[in-house]
Amino acid sequence: MDTLVRSEAKFVRGHESPETIMTHLEMVGRICHASEGKAGPGTADRFVRMLINLGHESILEHHAITVLVTCDRATSHQWVRHRLGSYAQMSQRYVDHRECRFVDPEFRSSADGKRYCVDDLLNKQNVPEDVVALYRNYYSACCVARDYYQKLRDLKAAPEDARAVLPNGAVTKFYCTFNIRQWRHFFLERCHPAAQHSIRRIATELLMNFVKILPACFEDIVIKLQNLK
Repeated sequence: MDTLVRSEAKFVRGHESPETIMTHLEMVGRICHASEGKAGPGTADRFVRMLINLGHESILEHHAITVLVTCDRATSHQWVRHRLGSYAQMSQRYVDHRECRFVDPEFRSSADGKRYCVDDLLNKQNVPEDVVALYRNYYSACCVARDYYQKLRDLKAAPEDARAVLPNGAVTKFYCTFNIRQWRHFFLERCHPAAQHSIRRIATELLMNFVKILPACFEDIVIKLQNLK
């Protein structure tokens, strides 16, 4: 099952200098009341937190951050519904997918309610039999789809036609650029307990990384989500 990969999202650009980001947001926000003279060491975090508490989040639109996402096609379709952003996605029309890989679905067991990943199977971590059966069938289906894709390509079918047999579990990659306000909206929606696991896990891991670099902009979201549990 080496063709099953774990979905993830990584920072690409716009995250490199947290202090500069916060200083910029403060500068943009203070022009509204001509309070630029009140800016100083340590004031940016307090100022941005105040704006968020007051609901004045438009200031957060003045900085954007780009990430690179690796996931399945179904998850990418959910992600791009967030329209206030920019995307560039790997094409199934122009890219040959003879060596297509598939995303680890991290199946949940009906026996214990826990989710397991393919590494658990490979490392023989006492995975329940129902999960083993789920993986066996998923992996077999993916391999069959890829085999037929390869046959269609060998028969000179164009990638845009052969791609019709590939499943939603096929791996895709895309760049996503949101401003900070839109990232906040994305996390509130996709880290929510009601969100589907495949996107929720990526979003939650990404949120924790955003908190590390820009706590003033994202810590309150973690608290809101914790209160939903």
